[in-house]
Amino acid sequence: MFNESIETDVAGVQSDAVYKKGFAEFPVFTVTEEEFMGNMEGHRQRCRFKSEKVAKYMAETRYKKPFYIRYENEATGKTYLRKIK
Repeated sequence: MFNESIETDVAGVQSDAVYKKGFAEFPVFTVTEEEFMGNMEGHRQRCRFKSEKVAKYMAETRYKKPFYIRYENEATGKTYLRKIK
């Protein structure tokens, strides 16, 4: 499901992993639990990230390309994934 990181379409931003769905490849960025859960709130009109890498990608990506964020819970060992855009 996840492959190694790749250079994104934004100069200087490299994803933490790549999610392949069919022939499409989407960048995946690892975020903190606070960022992941905070952006799950239903009343949020816009996602907000403290991570410089994710914020820069979201602001500068061409064509408003979709991407994924993930949070890895160390206590349970589960990985949570969410599509953005």
